[in-house]
Amino acid sequence: MLGIYHDLKVKSVLLFMLFSLIAGFLLSNQSPINADLSRIVRSPFIAGTISFIIGTLFLGVLALTMSGRLFPSGAFIRTQPMWIWLGGLLGAVYLTLELSN
Repeated sequence: MLGIYHDLKVKSVLLFMLFSLIAGFLLSNQSPINADLSRIVRSPFIAGTISFIIGTLFLGVLALTMSGRLFPSGAFIRTQPMWIWLGGLLGAVYLTLELSN
């Protein structure tokens, strides 16, 4: 019985290592891809908008698939501090500044 548990544990560790490698590859290629997009559309703002629209669509499909809903409840939103909603704005500012260089 312990052998099966050990095999599953090793396989899950290897799977997470593979996911980490893929994530690292994708992350390191994000900036050059966004820079190319900015150059092609000749605007960091349009490139940022395109990037966020595609990301939003992907995350929306993922959220619906995984949780069956697209947004948190109104009660949840009202009970959270206002500063937690700044992440998206800060991400947009970061991406736009990155594309402007």
